[in-house]
Amino acid sequence: MFELNFAHQGIWEKEINNFIGFKSKIDRKKIKHVLSLNWEEHCLECVVPLCYKSCLIYKKRIDGNCLRFLYGIYPNKNFSGHYNFGADLRFRKWAKLETRVNLISIPLKVLKEKYSFLIQNHLYRILIFFEVFGVLPNKE
Repeated sequence: MFELNFAHQGIWEKEINNFIGFKSKIDRKKIKHVLSLNWEEHCLECVVPLCYKSCLIYKKRIDGNCLRFLYGIYPNKNFSGHYNFGADLRFRKWAKLETRVNLISIPLKVLKEKYSFLIQNHLYRILIFFEVFGVLPNKE
């Protein structure tokens, strides 16, 4: 998976996107096992969080971390492979794309169920938060 939650659609749309569409020839139905990888923005030179005050190229992301790619990792629908999009990114100075490798492959079905559970769990926590702080309307 890719760290898509910090993608900036507006910045991405301003880029010259004259890509020729690409569709993978891999038959998704034949994929049985996968490695669970989470690709993220990282920096070659950082000493977090000290670099946020001393680095001349630090640019604040919405979560306070450094924006290392010009528009984050954007889900470009002109490309498809395992997902219905390709990870589109443009590196800023010192940026790198990084993941931690888990050498145990898991069935694709299990991975999909895991992410489905995580999404449901996060939504449940958000609803509880809103309910506790009285943001949700009363059901009277």
